[in-house]
Amino acid sequence: KPEDFPELAADVFKPMDGGIALSADEIKGRNTWNLWTGGNEQFWDRMSRESFGLMDLLKTIDSRKRSQRFQEMGLINQPGYRQASKPDEYGLWIDEAVEPESKEIDPKVFGRPTGIMGFRLFPNPDFNEEAKKKWDAQRYYNDADYAVSRDLVRPYRVGVSCGSCHIAFNPLNPPADVVNPRWENLSSAIGNQYIREGRTFAHNVKEGGLF
Repeated sequence: KPEDFPELAADVFKPMDGGIALSADEIKGRNTWNLWTGGNEQFWDRMSRESFGLMDLLKTIDSRKRSQRFQEMGLINQPGYRQASKPDEYGLWIDEAVEPESKEIDPKVFGRPTGIMGFRLFPNPDFNEEAKKKWDAQRYYNDADYAVSRDLVRPYRVGVSCGSCHIAFNPLNPPADVVNPRWENLSSAIGNQYIREGRTFAHNVKEGGLF
């Protein structure tokens, strides 16, 4: 129901867009634009299982590639996060928080950060005890046949907000380091002209493949 997904009224992205003053509705709009996936994490999870290896956003967000994300995929790293120092409880490499997101952002509604602007992480409700027994992170990353199985249930689903394709560097205040931008270096609506859709959304395709 609509009341289960309340708009976020706190101005959690205030340093963005040159620090411009926004009305209450504009703040809610920017929050929605940057954070809200509309439930599409279910679509992307299904595609990871039914695309025969074409795409898998959980691999796209692999933290070990944080320093190469912008160069290879044109993705904008989220300020306040860094490359993971170790895999998480499921053996997956997810960016670690240096400066965690605002507590005002409800992870039940918006997911939690992946370390990439516009890409949000949600627990997979289908990852039950049976799925946990079959899960092997090492094989997931290294065994293509295992990873593309349509029966493989992943621990997380990755959702994509509008901001994934629109948040980019503010041309009036670009970052000194594209790998580690600050909030004031980002604009939420300018459009990310750097994003390479094929490399981002068809991460598993190799040279000579469909893309």
